[in-house]
Amino acid sequence: MEVESRTSGFTRRSFLKTAAATGLAASFAGGALSACKPKPTPDPTPEPEPEPMPDEKIYSGACRGFCMGGCALNLHVRDGKLVRCTAAEFPDPRYNRICPKGLTHPHRVYSPNRIQYPLKRTGERGRGEFKRITWDEAINEIATQWKKIAAESGWGAIAAAWLTGNRGTIGGSHSM
Repeated sequence: MEVESRTSGFTRRSFLKTAAATGLAASFAGGALSACKPKPTPDPTPEPEPEPMPDEKIYSGACRGFCMGGCALNLHVRDGKLVRCTAAEFPDPRYNRICPKGLTHPHRVYSPNRIQYPLKRTGERGRGEFKRITWDEAINEIATQWKKIAAESGWGAIAAAWLTGNRGTIGGSHSM
């Protein structure tokens, strides 16, 4: 049922038709204008990789710390210490890249806040009370808990999530 405005005779239907036609015209105009812009030409000579220091060795590696991209890395090691990461070359140069997160590997490897051995909570949750345990103790503790959960609720109750943060599997990343 059409309801007309008392002042102009303009109906809801005619408003919607006009709005749709205006949006469609604007999108075509925007596309036409962007087609007139000159396309940037890719730089045929990408910026060269900095030369390694004389005492620096480069190893192949992969970025596995944040997303599931697995970008290939060159790991620059000096005096047995990781000093920087650069992008390794792929057969397809479109994939020769490293993101800011990948560049942080040396900082995370040597961070004073990095957990270097297993810890077990000794006090109430949230109190920050832990004791150091061995890797075998940690693996046994985890396996025992998983078996308990599986016995009570089935193996489907255990989720093994990849990586960390909002780019991890549980956080919604779908970039496999």
